Amino acid sequence: MNPKSPVKYKKYIAEESNIKIQNVDEIEELDNLIIKGDNLLVLQQLVKQYANKVKLIYIDPPYNTGNGSFLYKDKMPRCEWLKHIQERLKLAKTLMTDDGFIFVQCDDNEQAYLKVMMDELFHYKETIVVKTSTPSGVNAINVKRGEQLFKLKEYILCYGKHSNDTCRFNPMFIKSKYNHNYCYELIKDEHGYKINNLKKILNKEELEQYCLTNPDNIYSIETNNQKASNKLKEKLVESKYSNQLSEYVTKDGRTLLLYNGGVLTSLKERIVQQNGKNYFGVLIGDLWDDEIFQSNIHEGGVSFKNGKKPEKLLERIIQLATNENDLVLDFYLGSGTTISVAHKLQRRFIGIEIMENQINLCLERMQRVISGLDNTGISKNTNYKSSNNNSFVFIDYHNEVETILI
Repeated sequence: MNPKSPVKYKKYIAEESNIKIQNVDEIEELDNLIIKGDNLLVLQQLVKQYANKVKLIYIDPPYNTGNGSFLYKDKMPRCEWLKHIQERLKLAKTLMTDDGFIFVQCDDNEQAYLKVMMDELFHYKETIVVKTSTPSGVNAINVKRGEQLFKLKEYILCYGKHSNDTCRFNPMFIKSKYNHNYCYELIKDEHGYKINNLKKILNKEELEQYCLTNPDNIYSIETNNQKASNKLKEKLVESKYSNQLSEYVTKDGRTLLLYNGGVLTSLKERIVQQNGKNYFGVLIGDLWDDEIFQSNIHEGGVSFKNGKKPEKLLERIIQLATNENDLVLDFYLGSGTTISVAHKLQRRFIGIEIMENQINLCLERMQRVISGLDNTGISKNTNYKSSNNNSFVFIDYHNEVETILI
């Protein structure tokens, strides 16, 4: 920090269920930050300390639709809107780690133009389509008039700082209907392995309940192995006629279990836990239509009429792109969903917002989060109360454009 700066930082510290607020003169490397100010000016200052340190950036900027509820103009000429975003994205890129991600949420209004611009700055990864609503309410009136179709989705443009070789998602499974091909129970005794086909003794409901309760030894037999090596294909043919379980070690050291012409695939790896209960999971794709946008009006204990994103959405993004203790940045912070979820998932965070009302919502919300009193959103599925850093620093940068963070 610049020693001549007159600005004092306020540090909010949770001590059990109470919040202690103290003035501090310096920002420590691992401090979580909430910053009030113009995000362009703040990003310029963050570069001085946080260049190449941010693993994930998520932003939900104004969609340029004329909403009118933002301090930033939300109805600009397209070239002006793109310039507004581009200036900030260029700075954001300097903050990202070499394996870092940026996710930008938008709607149809500017999606195509935004993607072209981001293609020039980053390495394209995915365009995720998110179901955000269902056909109901006031919108139905306009649809019945033939003026438009239901607006059911938004987009999340996902980019890496560099190539796919350095920027990889964490594998993720999401809740789905049970696949009854996972019906083989593997039992090991003094004579070796034995496989029971549970379909022969259990109905579908009993099979699902038993397997989800005891997933450790449940498998399916994957017979679609066209991309397997020639040597593995030979072993699969042998297993089809031997009626015995065999092992095969791949070049990268993995041990595969072969049986009846297929590779055994473990149910345990597909288990998704919610509220202490096991569910079957499928690998996540680029269409998120699994109702993660269910009512979030009470999340965080704050009211934010337009634009509050659900914690489940940010949970998915943060888990896809980061690991514990990674740094997450949101410079259109809104009601603070991103930093709330980041903290609950044991990530560090920086949030930037210019509007007084939103900043007050964030401060109110995050005090509940760090003190362990927020039981909304994803709280039931996380153990965030055990966080090692139950504090954050608030910086009012709004009227102090000369302030230097470090």
